[in-house]
Parts: sequence; C-alpha cells; structure tokens
Amino acid sequence: MHKAIHSALVGTLVLAGCGQGPMSMGSSSSSSATTGTGGDAGPGCVTASISVDGDGPTNHFGAACLGSYGAAHTAHANGYLGYPGSDAGLAEQLFVNGCAKADAPPKFGSLSLTAPLSGVGSATTGTASYANGTDTFTTATAVTVMLSELDGAVVKGSYTATVTDANKSVKTLSGSFSVCRLPFFLPP
Repeated sequence: MHKAIHSALVGTLVLAGCGQGPMSMGSSSSSSATTGTGGDAGPGCVTASISVDGDGPTNHFGAACLGSYGAAHTAHANGYLGYPGSDAGLAEQLFVNGCAKADAPPKFGSLSLTAPLSGVGSATTGTASYANGTDTFTTATAVTVMLSELDGAVVKGSYTATVTDANKSVKTLSGSFSVCRLPFFLPP
C-alpha cells in the first residue's frame, strides 16, 4: 500500500509540475562531484563516473548508455531509485548505469548495477552487467553495493561483483561510482 501511495503522489507531482525538475525527489543540494537539482540531472552534471577495477587497467564509464532510461535525462553516467517491473509487489531498487560513450551501444564498454536499496546503506545481493568491448559479463546475485550518498543531485558509493561471460570466464570487479541522480523510475 505504501508503494501505491508513493507512486500516486509522485505521479501527481509530475502532472502538477511541482518540484525543480521532472519527478523531483529529495533536496536540491549540490556536490563537488556533480551538480543538479531535485533528481533532474541538469547541464551542470559533468563529472559523473563509474570506475571498474579487475579487468586490466582501471576503466571509467562517464556517459549515459544509448537508449537507456538515463539517456533521456542526462548525457552522463547516472543512478536512480525505482521499481524493476510494473508488479506492485516488487521492492524498490537502486540502479547505477554508465557507458564508455553516449553514442555507442553498451556492448562497447559499460557497467550496470542494481541492488535492493532505497537509501544510504549496503546490500549483499543485486545484479551486474559489464561489457569491456569484447565480451559481456553478468551476474544475478554476486554483487555487494555500499551506497554512501544519495541526495537530489548525486548518487555515490562502491561495489564488488563477480561476473561471468558465455564461456564461463570469471572476473571479480570492484570500484566506485559518483553519478548524476535521476528522477524516480516507474516502469510502464
């Protein structure tokens, strides 16, 4: 019931034009890593990045992924809270996404994480999808996410993930993220 009320209130705020950006959530504070207001990644959000260690030299993904939810709001790597599907019984989750280039498909370099978090804290389960330009690696459970900051402008934290590709090659990845905060995601 709480989720249904929350969804209705968020939808009402968007339709009424309340807040500082579409689906404005949280306070309108800024961070040294990014700036923006109320969950709407504005033009000041320019230093977003996700680091990936565990696959050669450290990779940095700072762009929104082509065709993603985030690309409709910002050109930069991003994070947001939302529901993974339209089933009202699903738990709210954290989503973090970044690509090597905004105009290239995720397979050319990207990292996507989900974790059952709705605020600062940690989770020892989640999903990860990593592409290094050669292979795509995924996991459905072997993810730990520590969310250290979540405000109207930024999503910050760290992660570890053990991922495998189609040939059963295993990589243990770790890194940090400081990305643009996006509006709450409500699937159709």
